[in-house]
Amino acid sequence: MLKSLFQPPGIQLVMLVVALLCWFRFRHFSFVLVCFAFVSLYLLSTAAVSNALLKGLETGAVFHASKDGSQTADAIVILGTGVLGNTPEYDMKPQPGALLIQRLRYGLKLHKETGLPILVSGGSRYNINEAQVMKAFLEEHGATVRWTEADSRSTRDNARNSAALLGQSRVLLVTHAWHMRRAAGEFERAGFEVTRAPTARFGTRLSPSRFDAWLPDVRYLRKSQLALHEYTGMAWYWFSK
Repeated sequence: MLKSLFQPPGIQLVMLVVALLCWFRFRHFSFVLVCFAFVSLYLLSTAAVSNALLKGLETGAVFHASKDGSQTADAIVILGTGVLGNTPEYDMKPQPGALLIQRLRYGLKLHKETGLPILVSGGSRYNINEAQVMKAFLEEHGATVRWTEADSRSTRDNARNSAALLGQSRVLLVTHAWHMRRAAGEFERAGFEVTRAPTARFGTRLSPSRFDAWLPDVRYLRKSQLALHEYTGMAWYWFSK
């Protein structure tokens, strides 16, 4: 609930509801809220603002696998991020979502380059076991998944539950570039020696001085939403240490 309320467009809807409730007694305050809701929604929908938000998250360097993967890590850990359940074209068998496929494809690439064993970490929701979906996808593409962690509901759970399976070891951590700061921090707190292997950078090279960097687009609103989700998550974890 908190995630929905503090991310666009939820936060803007909250502001509009508050403005409506206060309109007759605090008209000036309501007018400010309405303006702020519309302006913030516009700005978060632009490439200039979404890129600025992502810039603070996508800071890690690209990982290059060495010929001897054992010098780098003991295992590859791939984090889940959502599956599709309504898949009549696959006889209703759950499939990885678009974001999850990006992580799985990169984890598969690293597995082939290093030969390291794989751990997949993802929870169960709506009677769908995400870790099993991840395992099935990887094995369909020629990989062997040694560990399956299916009880996580958050990034912190991913780290703690993976530590219960692997102990304090060295891992290649695979997740999106915008998620890596929070994920790596949690895995290091769980006792892992983490080598970051980020994938799918969402920031673009569109200069803010260009006119089209300020045109609203729902794609950039989605990127801003992901970035704000990460900042909120990092703040929540910091306060709940």
